[in-house]
Amino acid sequence: MNRLTRLVLPLTSALILAACGTSPAERLDTARQEIARQNYLAALEALIRVAPNDPAIAYVRRQLQAR
Repeated sequence: MNRLTRLVLPLTSALILAACGTSPAERLDTARQEIARQNYLAALEALIRVAPNDPAIAYVRRQLQAR
């Protein structure tokens, strides 16, 4: 699986979840589940939907985009 696919699939999944109108509590639960599965990018996307203006999340997002 190439790098673009690894980025696109979780982002698409996160967008689909966001479109479904999930609550912040459900998104936090999703993030916890993804962390347990060691799927950190999907967990980050779930957290971005919960707290998009959090400086820590913004920092991690910039680090991922720089790669």
